[in-house]
Amino acid sequence: MKALVYHGPGQKSWESVDDPKPVEPTDIVVRIDTTTICGTDLHILKGDVPAVTDGRVLGHEAVGTVVEVGSAVSTLAVDDRVIVPAITSCGRCANCKRSMPSHCLATGGIGWIFGHLIDGTQAEYTRVPYAETSVHKVPEGVSDPAGAVPDRHPAHRLRGGRAQRRREAGRRSGRGGRRPGRAGRHPDRRAGRRGQRDRGGPR
Repeated sequence: MKALVYHGPGQKSWESVDDPKPVEPTDIVVRIDTTTICGTDLHILKGDVPAVTDGRVLGHEAVGTVVEVGSAVSTLAVDDRVIVPAITSCGRCANCKRSMPSHCLATGGIGWIFGHLIDGTQAEYTRVPYAETSVHKVPEGVSDPAGAVPDRHPAHRLRGGRAQRRREAGRRSGRGGRRPGRAGRHPDRRAGRRGQRDRGGPR
């Protein structure tokens, strides 16, 4: 198949690579019909994400068609149209059960693995781990481009609605909108920003 392959900062190429196959029983293979380019991809191409190594297929969001399913997959079938979101989650670990799939322990504590730790979606085909708890079937009437835009994903709307309800409940209770013990995704980044403000840096 053809794929967009990263070869170091400022270096990429559209080249032939091996077709993906299911590796684990919970995997599926998806033919990519529509994919996206994210700002994160641009950071990768600048060399800002050292975990992305030479030879990695880029991309982490797509809409496609299931072409192969692992032996443990029962809720997805060949020819299903699916949204492949940026986050991969097992649905069973402690963080997934706390509605924190972006910190899935089965994927190393980081749900973003496509085009990062495994080959991604800017290709003709991609392998999707933990498929039943990661992809979403495309609703009837939703086009591929609409499904590929993250803010329009049904799952994003659902999660966004839950987050909005938590914020509203927090405002009513006077406790703020975050869950106890969750200061945010990137405390180190926030701490860095506070330090910059203390030193007169950018806000």
